Amino acid sequence: MEENSPLFKESWLMEKYQGKGRTRKSQGHEMGQIECRSESSVQNGPNRMWSCPREVPSQGIKAVAASCSYLHEISLKRCCGLTDEGVLALALNCWLLKIIDLDGCLSITDMALHALGQNCSFLQCVDFSASQVSESGVLVLVSGPCVKKVEEIHMGHCVNLTDDAVEAVLTYCPQICILCFHGCPLITDHSREVLDQLVGPNKLKQVLWTVY
Repeated sequence: MEENSPLFKESWLMEKYQGKGRTRKSQGHEMGQIECRSESSVQNGPNRMWSCPREVPSQGIKAVAASCSYLHEISLKRCCGLTDEGVLALALNCWLLKIIDLDGCLSITDMALHALGQNCSFLQCVDFSASQVSESGVLVLVSGPCVKKVEEIHMGHCVNLTDDAVEAVLTYCPQICILCFHGCPLITDHSREVLDQLVGPNKLKQVLWTVY
């Protein structure tokens, strides 16, 4: 592999910030997971998966974002060391980003969704379950340039979300087909009423919610 190739850069950066310079298997909740896919990796080689410690720093994600501008899919599931700063770097540098998984990234707030909503016009699927996001962040996300492309939003177990977040997604995202907002204690039966009013019977392929 040539040292100046995109594949070399992605591999070297991810190995550097894993600490031991090699891939490791995920072990339940003790390990977070990073998976990166870019246009270069799809065209020139097999998809690659890296696992990382739960405390992977945002500095590592910023390094990946700076060198992998063609990144279009990244999974950072359960990477508890990730902060809004890392997501901001991805949003500003990876303009082709289509899928981002932030499930279980406990430090993520509205600032991360603001960055994605304002910069990632190709975004199709976003998962920010179990984060600190509120309806303010969701509103900015679905008001941005990606609004006509978003098909999946996973926001379960977000303790700060209210019915306004659900209504914003259903109102502004014409292509939405998967919406999960289960385990959100502030969401009420009003969201079910909004679903009935704004969504046709065959539009959503999957919807998951909990009414408290």
